[in-house]
Amino acid sequence: MNTTVTIPQEYLLDEVREGYYVPAMIKKAWAAELTILGQIDQICKKHGIRYFADWGTMLGAVRHAGFVPWDDDLDISMLRPDYEKFCQVAVAELPEGYFLENFHTDPSVDLFLGRVTGRRHICFEEDYLAAFHDFPYRAGIDIFVLDYLPRDPEAARSEQEKCLKLIAIADALYSSHDEKARDGKAVALTDREENLVKEAERLTGARIDRREHLRQQIYILTEREFASVTEEEADIVVQMFPWGLKGIKTVPKQYYEKTIRLPFECTTVPVPAAYDIMLRRRYGDFMKVVKNAGAHDYPYYEGQKREFEEENGITVPSFFDPVMQYTEELLKPKDPEVMKRRNRMAALGEDSERRIVVFLPFKGAYWEYLRPYYEKEAAREDTDVFVIPIPFFYKRLGRAYGEEILDYDDYPSDLPGYDYHIVDLECLHPDVIYIQNPYDAYHASITVPEEYYASHLRSCTERLVYVPYFEADPFERNMACEAFCLKYYCLVPGVLYADSVILFSEGLKERFAECWNAFSGGRIRIGEKLTVAPKSTKTEASGKKKVLYRTTLGVLSQFGLEAIEKIKRSLAVFRSQTEHIELVWSPQRELRTYSSCVDPDVWAAFEELVAAYRSENFGVYDERTEDAKLADMCDAYYGDAHAVVMLFLHAGKPVMIEEVSNC
Repeated sequence: MNTTVTIPQEYLLDEVREGYYVPAMIKKAWAAELTILGQIDQICKKHGIRYFADWGTMLGAVRHAGFVPWDDDLDISMLRPDYEKFCQVAVAELPEGYFLENFHTDPSVDLFLGRVTGRRHICFEEDYLAAFHDFPYRAGIDIFVLDYLPRDPEAARSEQEKCLKLIAIADALYSSHDEKARDGKAVALTDREENLVKEAERLTGARIDRREHLRQQIYILTEREFASVTEEEADIVVQMFPWGLKGIKTVPKQYYEKTIRLPFECTTVPVPAAYDIMLRRRYGDFMKVVKNAGAHDYPYYEGQKREFEEENGITVPSFFDPVMQYTEELLKPKDPEVMKRRNRMAALGEDSERRIVVFLPFKGAYWEYLRPYYEKEAAREDTDVFVIPIPFFYKRLGRAYGEEILDYDDYPSDLPGYDYHIVDLECLHPDVIYIQNPYDAYHASITVPEEYYASHLRSCTERLVYVPYFEADPFERNMACEAFCLKYYCLVPGVLYADSVILFSEGLKERFAECWNAFSGGRIRIGEKLTVAPKSTKTEASGKKKVLYRTTLGVLSQFGLEAIEKIKRSLAVFRSQTEHIELVWSPQRELRTYSSCVDPDVWAAFEELVAAYRSENFGVYDERTEDAKLADMCDAYYGDAHAVVMLFLHAGKPVMIEEVSNC
């Protein structure tokens, strides 16, 4: 299956983004949607069809350079002519198994949009799982359709009223008639239903076949009404259902004239060049983070899972759900006989009076979270410390596959590590073992050898300590999305089996204790094993403060010469503060690529500004350094709304969004 999107294995791991914990199963859902997007993108490029990231996806592209961390779906939009062209070619172009869903292809669909899915139902077939990153649920992408509104307000209002009547008639006929006729048998219309059909015929001037799906026919006629206005007859566009019918969320059509592509996870997505003002019109201060604001249950696949289990009377295999289903056996204390000290390996120290501490990191990139505890233990004169990097495996169909991965090159070069092949932890029986991987077999994407499961290691040491390999912010009690994710972070074997769990905030400690208490019905209380260690902080450098100044295409294309004047005034302020501030001016990376989206006179003025700034040499001009590095090296942010802002906010660094009108 060819696609324009390549998903690295590393992408499927859980991670913390801007303090929000994203479980591996959500990452798999993202990956499945990105795979479908790749197919749509290929078709659109081949046939010259324009589409745009929309709603939370456009917000995510601009503010996060990817998914909004607490969102789980991917939305795009097309202008009506492009959508109709897409529908014409999609059946032939989409890969086998894919399906374009709308009320044309499925009479049960009751939304005025399209949806491309990889399958129409949950699927455990190996080919499907291989193509969709072991995500068995029904992944899809909504395509919202943008129609033109007439310039005459009265004509627009009349059209809205007609369409609202047609939709009401169609829905009434579906509930009273179409559902009765599902078995394919003809069902006579009642007098009331016949009158409704005649009213729909009067409004549309079309003949409706009483033998076919009535709602489907009337929806198609309503859609024809949506599409009746041409681009030449309109100045604004809107997603007709529901917003256009309510007379809200209209957009000037010129906003869609120019398109750019912005980074989005491991690919790019097209957005209107006027994205900045579009997002402001839709969300107001769109850089203000509001969690749990989705229009559907989170995550969307949980509903599918429940339906599948109810319909089939079976449980979805556990390797698709990394939350462990605990049993009474797991609540038993350690066997005192097994926990007696054993003879230690002579090669690793014969002095039985000395403490032995073992660290078991499983990825070099995560070592920094163990480093403070390693340094503390290594500083003790009575302690021998051993760092034993252990391998991990990626999983397919819930099982480990491929060769073991030991990323030695990602560990500090001066870290003394031991080969895990030569160390028998049962025989060594360390006083303390520190672990990072708490999942045992219950992670959706990776695993480690069974001898390094927490359930086994608890019998190999006097004290098992679990240190998470990420720093999540405290989970909020009243947010459904965080409540769901918490169990993937908290209800894992390492937390149950460890003698000590080190967290990074008191708030997180409270959530852990509450989660376990609720999960076990009060039988498991883990509060006493939870300890809090503050997050690591960097020592602030003395001297000048570095400020990142970011100018973006969205603002430059929207405000033109007014934006140029804004930049001039801002540079003048920074020039006057060179004694205290070192400026790093880093325009949006896509700015030069899509300079054609900017008025030629405005672009010429921008280039003059850049040349003058570089010749004055009072600050740095940087078009190449990655945003993560810029955010790390700079002390504060000033400039346009952009995804780099989130890196500063999460690091607790000052941020000021520049407003053109306020400069």
